[in-house]
Amino acid sequence: MVASISQTQLFGNMTIGNITAFFKALLPDLMGLDRTPSLEECLNMILEALGGLNPKIKETVSTVFEFLYNIREIMRNGVKWFTTKVLDWVAGYISDFVSDLIGDLEDLIDQYTFYELEGDMNFGFAGLDMLTFSYYLKIDAGLDIDETGLCEEIKDMVVKGKYMDFTNSIKVFETIIDHITITPIIEASIKLGSMMTNTDLLGTILDMLGAEVQIQGEARFKLVLFSFKSGTFDMSEFLDLKEWYLMFSLSISKTFSIFDLIGAPSVASVAEDLGLDLITVTLTIGFKLEINLGSESESSGVHSILSLEITVAGTLHIGIDVAIAEVSLDFTLSISFTFTVDTSKPDPLTFQIKVEYKLKIHAEFLFVGKTWNFGGTIYTYTFPEGSETPQDHAGGFDEDGDGLPDTFEMENFGFAPTRSDTDGDGLGDNEELNAYGTDPLDPDTDGDGLTDYEEIITYGTNPFMRDTDGDRLTDYEETKIYGTDPHEVDTDGDGLDDHFEVHYTWDISNVTISITGVIIGGETYYDHTDPLNPDTDGDGLLDGQEGPLGGYYLPFAYDFGDHPIIFNYGYTHPLDNDTDDDSFMQETDGTISEPRTFLMSMTDKDEIDGITVVYIDPEEGPELRTFRTNPICPDSDQDTGSSSILLSDGYELSRTPPTDPLNNDCDGDGIIDGNEGTSSPYSNKTDPLNPDTDGDGLGDMQEIVLCLDPGNPDTDGDMVSDGDEFLKFGTNPRLWDSDNDRLSDGEELFYWHSNPMIKDSDNDGISDGDEVLIYFSDPMDEDSDNDNLTDPMEIFVYHTNPLEADSDYDGIVDGEEIFLYGTNPLDWDSDDDSILYPNETGGITWSMSDYREVIVFGTDPLDSDTDNDGISDALETYISSGTIPNFNPINVDATDPDTDDDGLLDGVELYVKNASDIIYPYVSYYITYPLNSSPLSSDTDGDGVDDYREIIIYASNANMTDTDKDGLTDYEEIVEYNTSPIFWDTDKDNISDYDEVHGFTASAGYKYPWIKVPYVTDPADPDTDDDLLPDGYEVQILKSNPRREDENDNDILDGLEFDTDEDGLADGLEFYVYNTSMYPGGGPLNPDSDMDGLSDGSEVYIYGTDPADPDTDDDGILDGAEIAVGTDPLVYTEWDEYVEALRILLGNNYIKILTPRGSIIDKFVDVRVINKTDFSEMWFRYKKEGGEYSDNYSLTYDPSTLQWVYSDIVWEEGKYTIEVF
Repeated sequence: MVASISQTQLFGNMTIGNITAFFKALLPDLMGLDRTPSLEECLNMILEALGGLNPKIKETVSTVFEFLYNIREIMRNGVKWFTTKVLDWVAGYISDFVSDLIGDLEDLIDQYTFYELEGDMNFGFAGLDMLTFSYYLKIDAGLDIDETGLCEEIKDMVVKGKYMDFTNSIKVFETIIDHITITPIIEASIKLGSMMTNTDLLGTILDMLGAEVQIQGEARFKLVLFSFKSGTFDMSEFLDLKEWYLMFSLSISKTFSIFDLIGAPSVASVAEDLGLDLITVTLTIGFKLEINLGSESESSGVHSILSLEITVAGTLHIGIDVAIAEVSLDFTLSISFTFTVDTSKPDPLTFQIKVEYKLKIHAEFLFVGKTWNFGGTIYTYTFPEGSETPQDHAGGFDEDGDGLPDTFEMENFGFAPTRSDTDGDGLGDNEELNAYGTDPLDPDTDGDGLTDYEEIITYGTNPFMRDTDGDRLTDYEETKIYGTDPHEVDTDGDGLDDHFEVHYTWDISNVTISITGVIIGGETYYDHTDPLNPDTDGDGLLDGQEGPLGGYYLPFAYDFGDHPIIFNYGYTHPLDNDTDDDSFMQETDGTISEPRTFLMSMTDKDEIDGITVVYIDPEEGPELRTFRTNPICPDSDQDTGSSSILLSDGYELSRTPPTDPLNNDCDGDGIIDGNEGTSSPYSNKTDPLNPDTDGDGLGDMQEIVLCLDPGNPDTDGDMVSDGDEFLKFGTNPRLWDSDNDRLSDGEELFYWHSNPMIKDSDNDGISDGDEVLIYFSDPMDEDSDNDNLTDPMEIFVYHTNPLEADSDYDGIVDGEEIFLYGTNPLDWDSDDDSILYPNETGGITWSMSDYREVIVFGTDPLDSDTDNDGISDALETYISSGTIPNFNPINVDATDPDTDDDGLLDGVELYVKNASDIIYPYVSYYITYPLNSSPLSSDTDGDGVDDYREIIIYASNANMTDTDKDGLTDYEEIVEYNTSPIFWDTDKDNISDYDEVHGFTASAGYKYPWIKVPYVTDPADPDTDDDLLPDGYEVQILKSNPRREDENDNDILDGLEFDTDEDGLADGLEFYVYNTSMYPGGGPLNPDSDMDGLSDGSEVYIYGTDPADPDTDDDGILDGAEIAVGTDPLVYTEWDEYVEALRILLGNNYIKILTPRGSIIDKFVDVRVINKTDFSEMWFRYKKEGGEYSDNYSLTYDPSTLQWVYSDIVWEEGKYTIEVF
């Protein structure tokens, strides 16, 4: 047991030194120790630092340290983060303090500036000024205070406990003076201006010479008197000349006229008068010398610049100036030679030649002018150029061109005068030695794995430190392996340093991680935070704000009870965005229910910052309220109770409406939320947000005590709330009928106004329930409906409604229906002939109530079709009513079966049909006229034939005057010509009845085809002249006279003389004897009408087969195939018999031609071949004796006859040779 020590006692007696020792023992690497001491060493270190403090304090500190030592891996990084943040804060304030201090000190020193002088002066002789000068002189104290070092010194004293004895003033002064530098410098300069030509003497001299002179010059130097650094004098900078600069330039130019150049100066005056003296040549010679000497030392050579430039230029000017016009042309050509020596460059010696030109043209007329300028470089040459080196021409002094003299490189061991980058790290030796200070002989000065070039140029890291940012990861590891920032201890700024995030393994045994893996150094981790992502799990909290370095929420989990469910030991987890998993439905032990059901976002930050929902307060009503729940405890208010699922914070907030996750009894009804609602199998399913769930005036707990249903305002279902029954009327809230009269308490109270506590309220001998429920009478009135029928008569005799004078609401009171009309008082439409289908307003389409039939239409209310015409009274009155939109009324008479008296009932002529539709009401009714006649007219089409005869006798269209559209009206065909009114060609001779009656124009027989005459034939006889040829065939095909049976007068009928298809069978026989024209595609125009391979004449006269039947004996084998094989086409042939005949014919042959063979007796005979080879295609050709072979013809295989066939050929008499292949 640790003795009790107050915070005042503990920390009031501890000094900065004590605390520093404490941190050195706990976090040795962060406090600068080389190794980690053991627990015993650490305790000794701390106890020694505590010295003579109270033993109780020492005991307390030792106990605390032992606990912290065991969790030092977490503490070392967490404390480092914390201390880093604190140190940064302290350092910031120290920096501000020092900056202000130094600023005040410098302002004070500036008040005592040493010396500064500047001005202008002229130089001349004989009292005449010729040159102008400007001068400048300054002496600077060169005071510089190391602000960073001084800040570090103060920070070490404040934070690390560095001791400084302020009683020793000399030591304190020495410490301060170490951070002060004094370097006084003398600067002086003098500048020479242009020569002054405005004096009389100098102007006269220059005019005599005809020349223009320009002079410029400058000289300056910078001298360090001495240097006092780090408390001592630096003798290397005593009277050190830092800079010496000299520049002098001289330019002389002279202009000659063109007449001077050709030796005729006397002509110049004449040319001047004519305006032609403006042709001049100007020659210019320029000289410029520039010397800049920098600092000099034996180790690095001299950084100096020497530049000499000589320029020669000539300008030709041509000008013409007359009274109203001016033209001028100036052309300048210049050549410059520049010689430069710069020892700070790899190639110190350079030489350049440049030739340039300028052209200016100016034209002006009538005071309006324009100028054109041109110019450019004609030639330039620079040495050294390309692969040239100064050594190639100068004899050599820096062979590798690295800026270090060869003598220096040869005198210093390790340098290679032939390699500009001795260590091959990408930086020149001179750069490393003089610019960066790195080792030119070591490519990795600090040995961290990165070359000096990579550190300086690529990454900007410190080439002298393996770990630039001090985060215990080398610069190489950060740049090459982990991708972290070598300049930042904490790359992603999440409060965890890079080393910790790379190496620390988090405990994930008590959470459900939400990350998909973190890639660190090419490996995937599920238990590391990401050093490149400040919020690895994406929950809105930085990684450093989670875990032991973040908030500790365990104590708050006990605010609502002693048995909270705790996740991750009371800390949020940086690898789980919802540490307590309450974003999902959970079991009562906190595990996520499977399959997972997402409730709402309940990330750790959501819970910490608070989730705002519309909360319905039992007293205040709906309001926006923010709930800050515990991120490590899924059920903050521990209100799960008997619920079968966990009433987690996410579950409560995701409900509609949400419940309060921070109040275990939201409605204050004495029942915790988990024992209310629907999640508990033992609850009464009450509303956890409403103390009176059913709103009946009794609280949920009160109803449970009274054995009532707290979820039902009317437990007994009697239409009286439990609260009113219990508190107001005194009835039993558990019994719906307190007096057992079969009427509920509510019915008696609110509807019948009877007494719910007395069984027979009106004392009439019938219980209230019987009157209301059985007889529907008013228990307080003998004749409830005043229809002159007593309630007993209506109840027991007529079974009508004793409460309604017109029980069926048909407009006739019950008494009249019974005694006057004999209709059913219980059926408003006694004969049920109304159209009940709903109309556009939802009502019935057409009412045929008893009242309307008796009073309005005069129809029989006991017969749905009063006139028995097949159309109901409702339809007849409806379609004649004129109330149907967009419909002309049809005025049929519901009391007359044949409105138009045409012998056809109205129901025969008119019919109402229904059809399914895709638009509401999905059924369509429409009027049809089945016989195409109107029930309102006896002759609908007005053709002289009444509807009855057209429909019943002749089957013609009663609504068309010419049913068959042959040009003759139905009346003409029926009455005058005795033709068919329903077929345009009564005799089927292919000539319309009209043409046969009125005549049609055709040729005057085959003898006189050029003569056209009209023919009038018999429309009822297909062969008017009885010559065995139809009239149409004679006129349209043969061009013969249909009115003459023997047109050539040879006593032979025309039908026996014509054989149009030359098949050997006369056309008349084909029409009227063998009926070949009845076979599809057959007739006198087809020599093989039935397409069996035999001509019609051969079948009739040679083989005796039927020319209109391809298989006369119906054995499945064509007549032509049987003739070719030799079987009898008139006798049924079995298939095996047929196949055997084929085999015998084929014999030993592979191919056998069946037809034609021998003499051709049928010129239309098919080519038929049998073949037992595997050929899939066959052709044949033929030639007539003495002729040439025909083209090749393709044979078609007929599987029904096993033969190869070709039909489209007509043979001539003669001998043929046929080849098959």
